[in-house]
Amino acid sequence: MLKDDLLWLLDDEDVRRKISAIASGSRISADSNLQNFRVENYRLQSELSKADQREKNLQSKIFQLQSSLDDAQNSCRRLESKNSQLKKSCDELQAQLDLQLGRGWQLFQDYQRLGWHPRQILQTGVFPHNSFMSFICGGAQASSLETIWDVVREAVLGGDNSDAQILWQIFQYAVELVNSAKAQASYEILPVQAGDRFDSDFHVEGPNSRAQGSIAQIYLPGFKNTYNNRIIRKSLVRVS
Repeated sequence: MLKDDLLWLLDDEDVRRKISAIASGSRISADSNLQNFRVENYRLQSELSKADQREKNLQSKIFQLQSSLDDAQNSCRRLESKNSQLKKSCDELQAQLDLQLGRGWQLFQDYQRLGWHPRQILQTGVFPHNSFMSFICGGAQASSLETIWDVVREAVLGGDNSDAQILWQIFQYAVELVNSAKAQASYEILPVQAGDRFDSDFHVEGPNSRAQGSIAQIYLPGFKNTYNNRIIRKSLVRVS
């Protein structure tokens, strides 16, 4: 088309209106596309922000779960350590119990060899039945200690050394049984040594003793209640 023809057409009113409509439609379409792009961009930004927030929430939950897991693992380790300590304590107690019962059984056998008189007294007030269970249960009673000690004293003063030795071991064992049933030891054999000065608060004169002086021989140690510090039986000694 020639230039002059184009210029002539541009002067035509209908042609100008059509060109203007086309241009206007293009602008509207471009503006609409831009608006749609902006809306889509806003939507995507919003979704991205929500995704970031969800990621932060997940990370926070993961941190909390990890912290809870660490606490649980630490608790498990502490429990395992306590369990190990308890097992060790139980093993030690079992070993002590086995040793104590083994010693008790041997003393029960020795008890069978005692003379008739001391056994008669002990059967009346301490060991009502001639059985190992009765021997252990009777010896574990605090009320039995005085009776056993008195029987030992009678054997010592009577010169029956064989019975006296067995009875003294039974008395020591009974003190251990009574104390083992309490949170802290309640009974204690009095410390006494040859050469100590005689003290009537802790000692009583035995045969061939002077009225005062130093302890030359220990016939039988006494014992006391450590809870109230009361002397139950004074040590029987020879003073010279």
